[in-house]
Amino acid sequence: MTLLSRLVIKLPLAQAGADAAYEVCQLTPEGQAMAPPYLNGSAARLAEAWPRDALATLMLPVAAVSWHRVRLPSGLKPDSRRMEAVLRGLLEDALLDDVGAIHLALQDGWRELEQPWVAACKRQWLLEHLAALEAVGVGLERVVPELWPTETPQAFVFGDDEQAQLWLCDAAQGVWYWPLKQMDACESPLALWPSAVRPAALVVHALPSTLAGLEAAAGCTLRACPERAHWLRAAREGWSLAQFELGRHVAARGTRRWARHGAWLLRGPAWRAARWGLLALALTWLAGLNAVAWKLRADWELQQTQWAQMVRETFPQVPLVVDAPLQMARELARLRQSAGEMANDDMVVMLSALGTCMPPAMSPATGYEYANRVLRVQGLPAAADISALSRCLAERGYAWRAGDVDWSMTLKGGQ
Repeated sequence: MTLLSRLVIKLPLAQAGADAAYEVCQLTPEGQAMAPPYLNGSAARLAEAWPRDALATLMLPVAAVSWHRVRLPSGLKPDSRRMEAVLRGLLEDALLDDVGAIHLALQDGWRELEQPWVAACKRQWLLEHLAALEAVGVGLERVVPELWPTETPQAFVFGDDEQAQLWLCDAAQGVWYWPLKQMDACESPLALWPSAVRPAALVVHALPSTLAGLEAAAGCTLRACPERAHWLRAAREGWSLAQFELGRHVAARGTRRWARHGAWLLRGPAWRAARWGLLALALTWLAGLNAVAWKLRADWELQQTQWAQMVRETFPQVPLVVDAPLQMARELARLRQSAGEMANDDMVVMLSALGTCMPPAMSPATGYEYANRVLRVQGLPAAADISALSRCLAERGYAWRAGDVDWSMTLKGGQ
């Protein structure tokens, strides 16, 4: 069986269809980005390049997601229908499209924030792309944004030459962009922040070819990075956008995908030898279990036979042996009684043991009752002396228990 691939797929801004081009890179199982080539093509071409049921992280392009801050009322549960309805009500005026046609997702850790961020994108556009990818066998693991508001302000340069754009991320301002050609050579990207919330420093990520136009930017740390380097960051750290209806959709698809894997393991020809091996192992285990059970039963029957033989030899008057230990105990009790000996659960013996163990300072009992080999004692205090009394009686083979209104003393193992 080929190991399932882990892909990062960037959706196109266009609607899903035969001409929609998906950008794809493959990750190692450890989550490290693999070397090129990268795929840029249709869903059908993606199906040819990777095995069916490859697991993928879906990345929404930065231009497809808008970001809005909201103040949530208390008492809301995550991923609930009421939460979704509240978000739609809060963002009804801020969204340009019909709020029912928009997919919304709260930022991670929203409970600890006074005004969390909400990501918004077109629902139908997203669902159509999901259906197109699932139709060619892509299994969806996560849905993440390409960029999102970050605690540490960062900037990314996307595109070349005249189309280059400077995208900015900040927890206070959200995610927005500025055409790179509209910036003066000496102007710092920090000037794009309002003065009240302007950060002191900024890290700018860009291809080496586009860093030249930012060399004079004051307060900026320029960091050259290869193309698509931020994909790995999005796959590792990106906020999960699979919430509400989309989250339920992804969970249902995942269940069906694993059901297909299970069916393949049960019926696929590549796993025939493994299935036979598991069957042989199960049969061996079952045979061993039955052998152990047979041995235990044989030992038990032998012990029962030996006990029954012992009862017949010791007490020939017993006509039928059903429960050898119980019948032997009864016959021994009859022998003691006929010889004038008292058993340990007789009233006199029990009272003698109780008197021996009772501390001198303890108040005397107010009453005794003996029936069915149980001695009940009334009027003793529930003090520490009772614990000492219980230990002393236990050493002599008696159990001492507290009742609702009295104490009971029985021979250990008795009633």
